[in-house]
Amino acid sequence: MSLRFIVICTVFALGLFLPYSLQAAEDGWKKEFSAICSEVVNARELEDGELLRLALESDKLLKRLRNMQEREVKIYVFRLEKCKKFFEFTLESNKRRKG
Repeated sequence: MSLRFIVICTVFALGLFLPYSLQAAEDGWKKEFSAICSEVVNARELEDGELLRLALESDKLLKRLRNMQEREVKIYVFRLEKCKKFFEFTLESNKRRKG
C-alpha cells in the first residue's frame, strides 16, 4: 500500500467518525451540566459534603466550558455559575444555622 492511499483512508475515516466523537463530547458536558443543575431543586435537603461536591464539579465544568468557543456554551456558563452560587449559598446558610 502506498503512503498516499493510507493518508487518504485516514482522512476519510476521520471525516466519518469525528462528528460522532464531537457530538459525544458535547453530549458529555451537557449531561454533566444537567446532572449538576438538576440538584438545585434538592439543595436544602442535601448534606454539606454533597453541596461542596456539586460546587466543585460546577467549577471544573465551568473551566472546560469557558475554553469552548461556541455561542451556545455562554448560556450554559451563565446558568452553571448560578447553580454553583446557589450551592455555595446553601452551604454557607447551613453552616450559619448550625452555629
